Amino acid sequence: MADKNADVHRLEVQLQDKQTQLDSYIQRNPESLMKLLAESIEKTSREIAELRADEADNELLIQQKENQLHRVQVQMTEIADSIQVTTLDCPTCGLPLINRKFHPVDGYLAGHRIELESEYVEYQCGLALKDGVVVSPCRG
Repeated sequence: MADKNADVHRLEVQLQDKQTQLDSYIQRNPESLMKLLAESIEKTSREIAELRADEADNELLIQQKENQLHRVQVQMTEIADSIQVTTLDCPTCGLPLINRKFHPVDGYLAGHRIELESEYVEYQCGLALKDGVVVSPCRG
């Protein structure tokens, strides 16, 4: 029983770590988020299969994992829809994305060195954004 409690605790910690990673990826770039979510679905599916081997002792944990898997699948679908609409097409005229680049940015803040990533996005209509700020307006 102690081993099973340790397994449950380990899975809970992993879930918290994944949520922290997920929050970070949502802010940075959706493609990485989709990859993370796909990995999470695969891992959770494997865990459910392992738990089903001893289903009587793991019924509650299986249900929790299945609920988690469903939430991740729903979130992945919502993000995929969002990426298609907001990232790949101009939000004003709907013309397609033609360029997207990420650049590392190093600097100092309050005496501490920080490393960030800057994003440049350009659409066929001329709209260009740098870190979400309009550099060139939509001409579509």
